[in-house]
Amino acid sequence: MRAFLMAWEEKESGWGQRPDGWSVHVSPVEYAEYLKRHWALVPQPLPLEYSRPLDKPLLEAELPDDHPLARRLALEKSLYVYQYEDDRYELERLTGVAWPGP
Repeated sequence: MRAFLMAWEEKESGWGQRPDGWSVHVSPVEYAEYLKRHWALVPQPLPLEYSRPLDKPLLEAELPDDHPLARRLALEKSLYVYQYEDDRYELERLTGVAWPGP
């Protein structure tokens, strides 16, 4: 299954940024919709702590069709894998991607 990945960071006022995880999508269009839903839920003005995508292009990767992450993605169309979830390490192992942040 083709998947599109975006790395996210958590921004915290007075502390800085730190890795927050990955969002995984079935298409770039679904990522754009996910991003709209995300920002619609973030209060304005921005809170002292919030998550945002890195200013990087979407990464395209393949997930084995029979893997639980691929089956979950097929059902949900977009999903979020937090930085310290076991699924994050599995996602990176399966796709060969590494978190691209600073």
